[in-house]
Amino acid sequence: KLSKKLDVSRTPIHEALWRLANDGLVEIQPGRRARVSKFGTEDLWGIFEMRKLLEGFAAELSAGRMDQRQFRPLRLMADDLQENQDLSDWTRRWTEFDEEFHRLIAESCGNRQLAEDISRYRLIHRGFNRVSTDLKSLQQALMEHLEILDALEARDARRARRAMEAHIG
Repeated sequence: KLSKKLDVSRTPIHEALWRLANDGLVEIQPGRRARVSKFGTEDLWGIFEMRKLLEGFAAELSAGRMDQRQFRPLRLMADDLQENQDLSDWTRRWTEFDEEFHRLIAESCGNRQLAEDISRYRLIHRGFNRVSTDLKSLQQALMEHLEILDALEARDARRARRAMEAHIG
């Protein structure tokens, strides 16, 4: 049905569904039918616990590896968000900043497998954020991002890890 609806062959549909299944976003059922995965409370807690472990460690590793070329754009984006919270597109700009922030820290850690796992958990997290985030929470998260940035710029690995774990917690 999808291949007809999207006017593409079945192969890219199958590949996309297997990839989504690999990321835990769909379940492949008997007869090669795909169904969107359901996440219960235990699943949510597990995802955030994994994020704390993975992203906390990545922040610790990144503290000694990131440089001004990487910090500067993040700092400018964060400062702009902090100073312009009344703009109508603030939430969209926050989302772009948050993605770039977590992506850059993961990529800077020097461990490709760790960065890939973080990316997979962030993908799942993005879906949750779209349905359950309010402005006050995003403003609090921005303050937490600034604290993480401060630790990274100071090259304080333990502080960066603790700040990231607290942020995700």
